[in-house]
Amino acid sequence: LTNLSESTLIDINGKTIPIIKTVVPVRLKNRSYLLESFIDITDRKLAEESLQASEERFRSLTESTSDWIWEINQYGVYTYSSPKVKDLLGYEPNEIIGKSPIDLMPVDESQRISDIFHSIIESRKFFAALENTNLHKDGRRLVLETSGVPIFDKDGNFSGYRGIDRDITERKKAEEEIMNHLSLLNSTIESTADGILVVDGNGKIVKFNRKFLRIWNIPESIVDPLDDGAVGHVYDEADGAEVVGDNPVRAATFQHVVRHVRLRPVDELRGKLAAAVVLRNRV
Repeated sequence: LTNLSESTLIDINGKTIPIIKTVVPVRLKNRSYLLESFIDITDRKLAEESLQASEERFRSLTESTSDWIWEINQYGVYTYSSPKVKDLLGYEPNEIIGKSPIDLMPVDESQRISDIFHSIIESRKFFAALENTNLHKDGRRLVLETSGVPIFDKDGNFSGYRGIDRDITERKKAEEEIMNHLSLLNSTIESTADGILVVDGNGKIVKFNRKFLRIWNIPESIVDPLDDGAVGHVYDEADGAEVVGDNPVRAATFQHVVRHVRLRPVDELRGKLAAAVVLRNRV
């Protein structure tokens, strides 16, 4: 019987050489012998060590990163999942293998993402920051941001995607809260009886309400987009005129205030909101 085993040899320079030793029993002239042959496997050993080191680096990266790293095959099925999925979605990595990303989404989201997901698979191109809602194992909804790159084998055949997911649920909640506050602020600004003009530290108009436009007869066409045209219009149209109301404001006074804001921004605000000009008109 042929016997194969790994061993080492020492060459004349004292260098250790990894080998595969083959031992084959043979008979010559009615006598039994063992025929040994050796194959130098130094290159293979170096490649194995390099691969092992690479796998160890990848394992360390996947276990230390806050992102979930995954791989799917050409059919869109998970073939690898880093341990981070446990923290993210509550599943063990082996529970993810064999599933599709669509399987982890609520029904309404899976319907929305399905066409996008399949078009990504067909395109075989890099994609980034795809927002999608997933279900935690305990039923909670989480918003993930997904990015991936296509994988090709040594012959150039498409074999799937490798990518990452990160939890952006709190960020989305914060964005929604900011939008709600802005909506409330805009509603308040528009519902007030006063005309409001906001100018930033660079002298640019950043906000106004419709009441301000009506007080100064400013066409919306010159403040969309916001620019210095609105102030210039007031200079031209209101020069010498007077705003009648409980607190009269002469155009010259308005010009002085706006010019002062534009030319002398509040340094402490570092280019942010510099001043808000409030004009009251009860005509």
